[in-house]
Amino acid sequence: KGKEPDPQTIGKELNVQAILNGRVVQRAQDLSLFVELVDVALDKVVWSQRYDRKQADIVTLQTDVARDVLSRLKTKLTGEDEAKVTKSYTTNPEAYQLYLKGNYYEHKYNEDGYKKAIEYYEQAIEKDPNYALAYVGMGNAYVTASGWYLAPNEAMPKAKTAGLKALELDNSLADSYRLLGIYEIWYGLDWVTCERNLRRAIELGSTTSH
Repeated sequence: KGKEPDPQTIGKELNVQAILNGRVVQRAQDLSLFVELVDVALDKVVWSQRYDRKQADIVTLQTDVARDVLSRLKTKLTGEDEAKVTKSYTTNPEAYQLYLKGNYYEHKYNEDGYKKAIEYYEQAIEKDPNYALAYVGMGNAYVTASGWYLAPNEAMPKAKTAGLKALELDNSLADSYRLLGIYEIWYGLDWVTCERNLRRAIELGSTTSH
């Protein structure tokens, strides 16, 4: 954000064939999203699109963009992988925006960020009690805070509880298994459970963010 991206540099760093650039303009409750798919090797825009939606449609907008981009890629995903990429973990736009705010503050990696992240994740869960990704985010925030801003015996059990709740809601969520694996590394010290959870996370692959 705030920088002019160089697709070739980013593509080389990430070892990918294509980069998706985007820009969002918001006016009151209206959103305009401009996206372009850049072939890194050719340094050429191979597809671009503008989406005009209401802010309340932000969740379905993500799914639409993901599906449109997938249809333009040379490498085709299996039906299962495509379902993962286009899956929405909540249909509540308010919950989704609160989750994004939680993500933003969680990745500040400081005390104020940790506290605000927890608040936003809790608000997201209030809006949608079945929002598994919000539980994962909350668990990750507690792991970040452990030993720095909260005592491990306070933070880590809360992280585990959040991870288990996320799995209860969606047992195909890779990030939940990753969270529970990290819990065992830093606190639980059950290496068998740790390995099982991390292997499962690898099998499932990374989770989309909506």
